[in-house]
Amino acid sequence: MKKSVIILLILVTGIMYSQKKKNGTTFIEHPAIDMVEAMQQADIAGDSTKVANYLADDFKSYSGTSINKDDKGDNKEDFLNWTVNRKKWVSYMSLTIHGEAYPDAIEYKDGKIWVQTWNYLKGVHSETGVKIEMPVHNLYRLNDDNKIEMV
Repeated sequence: MKKSVIILLILVTGIMYSQKKKNGTTFIEHPAIDMVEAMQQADIAGDSTKVANYLADDFKSYSGTSINKDDKGDNKEDFLNWTVNRKKWVSYMSLTIHGEAYPDAIEYKDGKIWVQTWNYLKGVHSETGVKIEMPVHNLYRLNDDNKIEMV
């Protein structure tokens, strides 16, 4: 019985460790994180000109809450319009790091860099006075020119 348990433990341990395969490297400090955070603050401030400098020409934005399986995403112009309009709709807007979470940059083997953020958005709806307080998780993919090509 003892022999069977030991063999089983060795097999389980071998199977579990053999399932790991490295696909990239995760960074807690990276220039891409700084760039994404600067773009986010410009976005919250409603500065579409500054935001445009961070976005690639073929930029696409997708909503994680969309139920449309064929969603083509929003282009750069639509995203910049949203930045300007949101500033009109929401007052006292702020975006901070959410709790103990922090952004990560992930460099994959294929050379693509992704930045993932966990933020907390606060503001007040300008017309109704309703307070907005919500966690926000975003994923940003950068292109070879260090521009954001997808959110």
